[in-house]
Amino acid sequence: PAETMTPQQPADQQQPQEENQNEFFKEITAKKIKEDTFEVKGKAKVFEGVLDYVVEDGHNELAEGSAKASKGAPEWGDFSFTVNVKKDTPNSTLMLILFEKSAKDGKRKGELPIALPEEISK
Repeated sequence: PAETMTPQQPADQQQPQEENQNEFFKEITAKKIKEDTFEVKGKAKVFEGVLDYVVEDGHNELAEGSAKASKGAPEWGDFSFTVNVKKDTPNSTLMLILFEKSAKDGKRKGELPIALPEEISK
């Protein structure tokens, strides 16, 4: 009898936590704490402990801000902030982009995109 081949699915459909890191940021978590409000935590290795972020939906930047980590580079500092952002279009995905602003020219360094969750955390 012909066996039906089922494509191999990865055991874990969730993105592994390791993807939420680069040389500037690690151990990043983002959770929705109430409608249009997200709590973001993690570790940053950024100049003077200052990190910046924007939230976008693929077309527009909907929110921006900065946060301060407990320590500056070369050490890893802890940070935590909440961001209030409302979707422009219901079916869009909100992306938080963490970065360090270059002290020299203001350019973004170490950009790390994190998809913000749709569901409010229990």
